[in-house]
Amino acid sequence: MLTLGATGAIYLAVEPQDGRKGIDGLAGVVAAALGRDPASGDLFVS
Repeated sequence: MLTLGATGAIYLAVEPQDGRKGIDGLAGVVAAALGRDPASGDLFVS
């Protein structure tokens, strides 16, 4: 089961992402495109 904190947010990708990038590459996409910290506790869905 997934739980978010009281201030947790869910972000959905509107464009397809390349899953071959691996977790580090996708974390880089989150940081570059959204300016968010991938380890912030928010949920990023691709």
